[in-house]
Amino acid sequence: MRTKSKALLRNDNAPARLSTTRRNATKNAQSPDATIDPVAVVPHPGDFPDNVAPFNLIKKAHLTEPLVFTAPLYPAMDSTWLYRLYMDGIWDGAEHLVTQADIDANQLTMALEPDVYVINDAHAFIYDCKSELETVWNPPCDPVMFTVDLDPPGQPVPGELEFPDDVHENGLTDARLTELGDILEGEVPSYMDRIHGDTVVGFVESADGATELRSEPVRIPYGQSNAELLIPFPRALLEQAGDGLLTFTYEITDLAGNVSARSEPTIIDVYLTPGIADLEPPLVPLYDDDDDNAPNIKLINEEDARTPVEVHIPGHEGIEIGDRIVVLWGTREQPPVTFAGPDSEAPVILEIEIPYGEVSGEWADATQDEDGFATIPVNYVVFRGDREVGRPAAPHNVVVNLNQAGGQDPDPETPENEALGAPVVHHSQWNNDRENFIPDASIEEDHEFIVPFFTRDENGNPTGTPAFTSTDLIVARYGEIGLTPVSVQPPDMVNEEDIVITLPWEIVKAAGSGTHDIQYTVTRYINPTLEENISISPLAQVEAVDSSDNPGGPDGLEPCDFDEANILWSYVEPNRHAPITVRAYQNMRAGDVVRVHVTADEFLSGEMGDPYPYSEWGGDNGIYPHPVYDFEKTVTPDTVDMDLSFGYPKERAEWTYPYGYIRVSYSVTRADGVTKATAPPSADKRTDMTGRGEPPTDIPEGARRMTTAELLSHTRGKTAEQRQAALNEFVRLWRTSPSRRKQLRQRRLNGGARTPAQSVTGELTPLQEKLRQISLRPAPKLE
Repeated sequence: MRTKSKALLRNDNAPARLSTTRRNATKNAQSPDATIDPVAVVPHPGDFPDNVAPFNLIKKAHLTEPLVFTAPLYPAMDSTWLYRLYMDGIWDGAEHLVTQADIDANQLTMALEPDVYVINDAHAFIYDCKSELETVWNPPCDPVMFTVDLDPPGQPVPGELEFPDDVHENGLTDARLTELGDILEGEVPSYMDRIHGDTVVGFVESADGATELRSEPVRIPYGQSNAELLIPFPRALLEQAGDGLLTFTYEITDLAGNVSARSEPTIIDVYLTPGIADLEPPLVPLYDDDDDNAPNIKLINEEDARTPVEVHIPGHEGIEIGDRIVVLWGTREQPPVTFAGPDSEAPVILEIEIPYGEVSGEWADATQDEDGFATIPVNYVVFRGDREVGRPAAPHNVVVNLNQAGGQDPDPETPENEALGAPVVHHSQWNNDRENFIPDASIEEDHEFIVPFFTRDENGNPTGTPAFTSTDLIVARYGEIGLTPVSVQPPDMVNEEDIVITLPWEIVKAAGSGTHDIQYTVTRYINPTLEENISISPLAQVEAVDSSDNPGGPDGLEPCDFDEANILWSYVEPNRHAPITVRAYQNMRAGDVVRVHVTADEFLSGEMGDPYPYSEWGGDNGIYPHPVYDFEKTVTPDTVDMDLSFGYPKERAEWTYPYGYIRVSYSVTRADGVTKATAPPSADKRTDMTGRGEPPTDIPEGARRMTTAELLSHTRGKTAEQRQAALNEFVRLWRTSPSRRKQLRQRRLNGGARTPAQSVTGELTPLQEKLRQISLRPAPKLE
């Protein structure tokens, strides 16, 4: 700690003698002694001894005004006399004339301008005078010492207040404040230029900045510069500031009036008031928003649970920034989430996701009726520090039914139900040889799509437990093509054999050579309301070979790609598209129909998340055609063996907001409409649509997942082409992919140890740091 020079701290108002001998060689009488204007000088503190520093300390507020000195008139002085002013022995260069006003006032009034005297130091003022005819100046007056102090204390920034360790770590409770004598004292740490006479005042501010209160000022007594300096914050002041995260700071004002910067903040959890008695029950939008007009019911079904379910916490004026909210989904306590503001009285202050595994596990443990319906109580608890301050008087009951083919999902962190067996394809000439392999896709004979009847254990082995019940509806897909739905019949349940679905040769031949995903969904109808739960099987892949003269030759088509390294808003917005190039391929012919297919997924901290359904474009199902940019082109005689260019529309790219993974593939179909080859997808590229500023809102039609009931309504009484289009759209909306399955599973597993406070890049503010510390505390104990 540096202490101000004592020379700067004298505060007497009497003339001070110079240590040098007075000059009086001429024997002229000395100029009368001057006196400094007392209005400009800091009053001498009552506890300071007389004749101690500082010497005539000039008030900071006066430093913009002239510094005035007065002196009695020299005997016989009249308005023809002259005088000279000196500061620190330096003449100001002017001979000033005594004025008639001086004569009338019977005193000489002299002034130093601010640009002369405002210099950070201790100074001496003198003047001398003479008559109009005298050639020798009278000796100067005795020096008048004064001090100018321009240094704010505590530079550059005073350190933070220090409170008892347990208050720092655990907050301030009503009981702890009582132990402290109803006064929380904050110790001011050592600071630069600390000296007696300094005055400190504390501030208490609420986390939202709406309230700031001042403590009573505390002044350092004379001679106690190094003594403990405490700022008291009494109970009345703390109660006026309110509960929550309170920020404590202080300022220092020295004798001259220099004010320090506001100190570094100390943030304390304060909870002095009783608990909150009137919290509103939580909201569960996926349940609350259901239509319950008969015969409909409110229900959390399988698709809701995987969305996932969110619990919304209603606002309340008694909830404070820094409070932690623990959601209770039935008996399952969720990790605490810290409320970080800004408005605790908003209709909803937190939206908390409940992982599918929690919803599924609680449903499995709960009491169910014969159709699988269970009532789950949903509630939440508000904690301040480790103390419960409130919970709604009654929970919000929701009805859950996850009854589905395969039973409870053994791996809830993937979109598929691994209890279902993966599908298998047998080609038309299959004789216990290789499965999921079609050696000649051009043969006009139907193949078999096989759905395992029994559930599978964690090693993929049959368990002997049927995966289905009578009336379950199976919809299989080969690539992007849906097969005719098959209903599980009572004889199937008796026979307990794998369910064989015809895989038409036309579908296989149309898909052409290459590797094709196969998968199936199972819809289980929940009596008596015919609500449906759709479960998705694990994925398998079929390799098909076409013996005809395929586009791309015997090695198949090479991947195409976007021209740009990344798909950026700054490019697609002015250009209205992202260019795609399909390179000329082997066996390229006039009449070939080339169709590109773009898909994208979320980019979440380097991992792949859920698909962006509105960004898909083209493909076998012709998703979201555009009036300008076509996803399909026909090769002409002029374009044979030439690259083909496509434009991925801005209207699709913007749906990858804010960030995404994107890839493109394409297929080539011969002019006969039968021979077809599909290229593997390009490597994933990044998208960045943050330049758009906000996500798009004009949701295209048909983007929501189709229910089985809607599928059946779209196929009844329709043409074969219309039925097939509906089937293709259904399987497109319900498909999964190997890469997405792996990434999603890892992301959800990592999500189980989430940090409730939002992550912040760069240096944390004190409030963000405090919220981070709170969020990392152990979960509070529920009683």
